[in-house]
Parts: sequence; structure tokens; C-alpha cells
Amino acid sequence: MLRVEPVGIDLDAVSDLIGRHYKLMRDSSPEGSCHALTVDELKAFGACLFRAINNRTTVGVGALVKIEPTHGEVKSIHVLSSVRRNGVGRAILNRLIDEAQSIGWKRLSLETGSCPTFGAARALFASVGFRRCAPFGSYQHDPLSEFMSRRV
Repeated sequence: MLRVEPVGIDLDAVSDLIGRHYKLMRDSSPEGSCHALTVDELKAFGACLFRAINNRTTVGVGALVKIEPTHGEVKSIHVLSSVRRNGVGRAILNRLIDEAQSIGWKRLSLETGSCPTFGAARALFASVGFRRCAPFGSYQHDPLSEFMSRRV
């Protein structure tokens, strides 16, 4: 049974998935257009991490980073390729939204790629209420990025 729970960033399975996500994003985006964070950067930002577990195996991760007192960002959602398209990413995203609500945030935003490679991710985000928006926080306009946000 799939469950999504808060977890420490130092857990090996979580660090491994964040490392995989970072490598995939670096390989998919040019230097100035890649906004994925390393494990150390997530720690420095004080990210809240969550993992998806299925049969005692960590199959996905996701993180929240505070931008402003009532505004947070979704970061580093990554699901093992062997279980993609089975609802794991949606479960992680819904858990992140629930956590943002419980923290008291009013807005949740994210940055993702604008190229076809990121089409499934954009569709998932749109399906739970994220809509295109202007760059937020310290982001600048980038034709390779799509910015999305929703009320929480």
C-alpha cells in the first residue's frame, strides 16, 4: 500500500532519489535554466521532505521550501521510473498541498520545464489546480521554464 510521509533528508533512499532527480534535471536543461537543488541545497533552504513508500520501498520524493511567510515552493518531486504513471507523483503532490495548508501557507508555486519532456509533469500540476503564472521569488523569465501557482 502506498503512503506518503515526512522524512529526514539524510535517509539514504531519499538522498539517492534527490541525487537522481538532480542529475536528470541537469542532463535535461542548460546550465542557466536548471533550478533543481542538491541534497545540500535543500538542507540549506530548510526544505520539508516527504517520501512515498510502497511495500517498505521508497519509490518517490518531494519537498517544500518556504519563499515568504505564506508562500511556498514545490521542489524535487521525483518518482522511480519503474512506478511512474501509477499515481505516485499525484500522491506526493497532494501530500505537499496538504502540508502547505497545515503550515498556513496561502500560495504554493513551482518551476518546471517548458519543453515537451516536462509535459506530463505540467499536466499533473494543472490537474490539481496549478496555473501558469509570472516568475516568483528570485526566478527570472526564462523561455525554458514554466512557472505555476495555486492558492492553498
